[in-house]
Amino acid sequence: MSTLSCALIIVAIILLTCMAVNAVNQQKEYATTAVLGLGAAAVGALAVNNMNSVTSEGEPNIEAAQHRIRNWDLQHDSTRGELNLSGLELEVLPELPNGLKILNCSNNNLKSLPNLPDSLTGLYCSNNKIQSLPDLPGSLTKLDCSNNYLKSLPNLPDSLTALYCNNNQLQSLPNLPDSLTNLDCNNNKIQSLPDLPGSLTGLYCSNNEIICLPDLPEELTYLVVSGNDLQYPPSNLLDGGLISEKRLNELRKYMEENPERPPECNLTS
Repeated sequence: MSTLSCALIIVAIILLTCMAVNAVNQQKEYATTAVLGLGAAAVGALAVNNMNSVTSEGEPNIEAAQHRIRNWDLQHDSTRGELNLSGLELEVLPELPNGLKILNCSNNNLKSLPNLPDSLTGLYCSNNKIQSLPDLPGSLTKLDCSNNYLKSLPNLPDSLTALYCNNNQLQSLPNLPDSLTNLDCNNNKIQSLPDLPGSLTGLYCSNNEIICLPDLPEELTYLVVSGNDLQYPPSNLLDGGLISEKRLNELRKYMEENPERPPECNLTS
């Protein structure tokens, strides 16, 4: 074999070897890229999971509440409406803005409320785990604290017109303001009612432990007293606890003609 032929064979072998090495290196690069891609996807999934776990702990919910407060604060005084912090699974409320008139913090996991702004006229804090309420602003007209763990209520402001405190653990009610028109205290452990204001038009006090009713205001048009052990007035006048307007007049007449209440009434007053 000539020297030229040997040289060509050697060159061919070298070229084939280089091509093989390049092919192997490309396969390694592809594998590395695939591994890196999978790793990035895994890191992304882990980050999402971490975000979800933080959400379940409630921190973003506080941020959402603060965001709603900032949006409310940006509105003009004349257009500001209700500050809606409901349904955020909050355990505590962020700091409330000055000038707030209506606060809705229902459907959360609140156990207590902070001090309330003096400007507040409406407070809706139902469906929480609240055990006691702070002092109520003197400007408050509507209070819905139903479906909580309340055992007592603070003093009620003179401006209050509607009180919904049903489905709690109340054993008594504070003095009722003369401005009150609607009272719902169903499903508690109340043994006796305080004097009813002359402005009251609706009284719902079913499923309690009430034995005797106080005098009924002339303005009263709705009365529900079922699920109690009433002895005064007598049960034959109570119409099963759902009192019609006609029966209300009969009740008033009976109570005027029979003002003396049984001894049991004095024990619960």
